[in-house]
Amino acid sequence: MLAPGLAALGALQGEWMTKADLVEKVTAQIARTAGPLISKKDCARVVDSFLDAIKAALAEQHNIEVRGFGTFKIRQRK
Repeated sequence: MLAPGLAALGALQGEWMTKADLVEKVTAQIARTAGPLISKKDCARVVDSFLDAIKAALAEQHNIEVRGFGTFKIRQRK
């Protein structure tokens, strides 16, 4: 089952979504709901910043919970 956020963006189960695809879909969603307030380049910066914040928190051994989306945490494996 997909997270509600990804389902709303039009992602299909079993298919890959690249970061570029995510930027494209988020930019389109913002344009549909609020008008052309953000460029694709600025949207890419937001997506990059979000992912960088997740990576930094994980590097500091913090768990992350984005309600309605998912949980990120480090797991030690053999």
